[in-house]
Amino acid sequence: MSYRDSHPVALPAAVRELSFGLRTEFPRDRSVAAVFEEQVRRAPDAIALRFEGRETSYRELNRRANRLARRLRACGVGVDTPVGILIDPSPAVIVAIVAILKAGGAYVPLDPQHPASRLARMIEEARLSVLLGSREAAAQFGFTGECIDYPGADDDAPTDAGDDVDVAGGAGPEDLAHVLYTSGSTGRPKGVCILHRGVLRLVLDTDWIRLGPDDRVAQVGSVSFDIATAEIWGALLNGACLCIIPRDVLLSPAALARTLADERISFLLLSTPLFHRLASIVPGAFAGVRTLVAGGDVLDPKWVREAFAAGRPGRLVNIYGPTECTTCVTWFELQAAPDPAASIPIGRPLANTTVYVLDERLAPAAIGEPGEVYLGGDGLARGYLNRPELTAERFVPDPFAADPGARLYRTGDRARWRPDGNLEFLGRIDSQVKVRGFRIELGEIECALRTHAAVGDAIVQAREDVPGDKKLVAYVSPRPGHDVDIVALREHLAQQLPAYMVPQAFVTLAELPLSAHGKVDPRRLPAPRFEADERVAPRSALEASLARIWADVLRLAEVGVHDRFLEHGGDSLLALSLIDRVHREHGVVLSARAVFEAATIEGLARAVEAARAAGEATAIVPVTPVDRSRPLPLSFAERQQWFMSRMAPESTFYNEPFTVHLAADTDPSAPTGSPSASSTPRICSTPGRSRRWAGTTSSCSAAPRSGRTRRSARSRCSRRRRRRSCSRGAAGPGPTRRPRRCTACSSSRRSAPRTRPRRCSRIAG
Repeated sequence: MSYRDSHPVALPAAVRELSFGLRTEFPRDRSVAAVFEEQVRRAPDAIALRFEGRETSYRELNRRANRLARRLRACGVGVDTPVGILIDPSPAVIVAIVAILKAGGAYVPLDPQHPASRLARMIEEARLSVLLGSREAAAQFGFTGECIDYPGADDDAPTDAGDDVDVAGGAGPEDLAHVLYTSGSTGRPKGVCILHRGVLRLVLDTDWIRLGPDDRVAQVGSVSFDIATAEIWGALLNGACLCIIPRDVLLSPAALARTLADERISFLLLSTPLFHRLASIVPGAFAGVRTLVAGGDVLDPKWVREAFAAGRPGRLVNIYGPTECTTCVTWFELQAAPDPAASIPIGRPLANTTVYVLDERLAPAAIGEPGEVYLGGDGLARGYLNRPELTAERFVPDPFAADPGARLYRTGDRARWRPDGNLEFLGRIDSQVKVRGFRIELGEIECALRTHAAVGDAIVQAREDVPGDKKLVAYVSPRPGHDVDIVALREHLAQQLPAYMVPQAFVTLAELPLSAHGKVDPRRLPAPRFEADERVAPRSALEASLARIWADVLRLAEVGVHDRFLEHGGDSLLALSLIDRVHREHGVVLSARAVFEAATIEGLARAVEAARAAGEATAIVPVTPVDRSRPLPLSFAERQQWFMSRMAPESTFYNEPFTVHLAADTDPSAPTGSPSASSTPRICSTPGRSRRWAGTTSSCSAAPRSGRTRRSARSRCSRRRRRRSCSRGAAGPGPTRRPRRCTACSSSRRSAPRTRPRRCSRIAG
C-alpha cells in the first residue's frame, strides 16, 4: 500500500506519484520506550553498547534505565516534562535518554562543549525543572531546579532482578520524545519538539536503512545533533550494537578509520562535510562498512568517486531532511560512482513521508520547475517549544490532505523534481545556510555581533571563494569613536555561540556598503584576505615544514610562525587535514585539541618535538598488496556464507540476480561461466569458491590488474565494438575460448575477451 492512497486526488498525476513515500506498518501507536522494552525481552543478553572496550548488554542497559527512571518520577517527571542532559559522551548519556523516556519525559541534550551563556539561554527557553549532570556544572548556568548528580558513585553499583521491572505509565506516540535546539534568526535558539511517532517512523519498517541484530552502528554525532536520533534508535530499536566513538577519535582521521575497522562498524552516518574530509584523507576507511549514509549538505561527486575507488562501502546513501521532520525525509542510493560534473540528487520520500515542491501561490511546481520544499507525514515535529508564533509561521495547514488537521513544514529550501523522479536540491530561499553540515541562521550571528560594545553594524555571509571551501565571514563597522579588536570580538562570539557558528574570517569596514534602497549590498562586500601580520619566518627545518603544510591546508601563499590557525580560516575539519599531513610527514599523531591549543606554527612545532621526545612518533607503514601466491583466510562474512552453504547446499539465498545486455546475435551456450570470470572480486566471496586446507577454510584469490574492478554484468558492449565478436559471446569468426580451471578451487572460469579478466593465481598454464 502506498502512502499516496490515503490522500485525495488534488495534485497533478505526475507530481502526485512523486510526492508520497510508501506507507508501511511501523508501530505508529506505540512509544519509543515500549518498543525498546520489547527488544530487551527479545534478546536480553545481546550487546547494546560498546565504549572504549567495555560492553553493556540490553538487560543491563534496561536495568540501569529503570533505576534512574524511578528517581526521575520521584522528581515529578511525567509526560512531556523536558529533562536536560549535561553529560560528556559515554554510555551514561544513553542510560539517561532511555530513563527519561521510560519516565514519560522528553530529553533535552545540552552539549558541554557549547558556551555557558548559550546553554543557560537554552535551559531558560526550555523552562527546565530537572537536569541530569554534575551539580557543579549546573551551578555555572544559575540552574535552580532539581539537579540529579548523574552519573554518581551509587550509579556504578551492580543491578539486580528488581531493576528488571519496567516503569509503567509512560508516554504515547504523540507525546514529546526529545527537544533539539537549532539556530534561530532572531538570536534565540529554537527548540524543535520531536514526537515518539516520528522517531519510530525514522528507524522501523522503513526503506532507507535495514538494521538488525548483526549490525554495529557507530555513534559519531553529538546527542544534540539530529543525526544521533538515527544512530541511537536505529541501533537500540533493531537489536543492533551501538558503538560510541570517543570525541578524540572523531578528530583524528587515521584513528577513526582504524576504529571503524577494529569495531567492525557496519552502519555509519556522517555529516556530508565530515565524509568529504575523510574521503580526502583516508578514502579506504569505508571499505568494510555495510551502509554509509551522508547528509546535511550537498554531496560532492569528487569525494564519492575517491571513496568508491579506494574500496566502496556496501551501500552509500545520500539523505536530506531538517530537524523539524526528524532527521531525514528523502534518500538516494548511489549505485555507481557518479559523473564528476553530475549533481547528486537527494532522492525520493522516505516511507510514511510527504514531500511537496510548491510555487509562491502554494501550487505544485511542475517537474523540472523550482519551488519551495514543504514536508509532512509521520516524521513531522509538533513545533517549537514555547514558541507558538514561530510554530504557526513555519508549520502550516496541508491543503492537499483529506485530514483537516494535517500540517506541513515550510523548509525554506529550494528544489525541483527531476524527470527520473528524484529531488534535486537548489539552495536556500531565506538567510539560513549550511556550513560543515550545520544549519545556521545568519541573523543569530549578526545579533551576537551587534551586542559587542565596539560594533555599530554587522552582516554575515557564507562565502565560497574557493570551490568546496565554504566559510562564514563577518563584516563589521565600528561605532563612532571605537576600534574593533578582532581577537576580542572572536572571543565575545565564542562565549555566546557554538564553535561552528563563529565566523572564520572578520572584515572591518568604515561603513557597510548600501544599495539604492538603503539595504546592505552583498555584491559590494569584499572577499576576506588572510594575511600574516608582522610575519616571522620559520627558524628551523621543522617550522619550515609545518609552515608549508599549514599554508597548503589553509590555501595561503605564506604564513608566519606566530600566525594563529583560527584567525586564518582554520576550523575543526581543516584541523583533520592538518593532523593527517603532520602524521604523514613527521610520524607524529596529534589530537585536534593539541592543534587548537598550540594555535600557531611555533606552538605546533613544540607539540611535535614533545611527542618525539616522549617516544610517541610512529613509523608510516605503507599499505601494500597481500601475497596472493598462497591461500588467503576467509573474512568474517565469507566464513558465515561458507558455513551456511554447508548447512544448506541447495539454498539460493546468496545468489545475486543481474542483467547482461547483448548487442548482437548470441549463441545461448557461449556466456556460460563468463560472469564468474569477469566479475570476480579481489577476494572470491561466494561459498562455492572456498576451499578446505588442512582443516581450515581459505579463499581462492584473483590477482587484480591495474584499475578498479569492472563488472561485466553491469557493462554494455559499445557500438564501436559491434564489428567484432561481442565480448558476451556474439556469434562470429574466431576461436572459442575454453574454460580455464583453477587448480586450487577447481572452478571453471571462462574469460570475457573485452573485459581483460584477472588471472587466478592458481590457474594452470
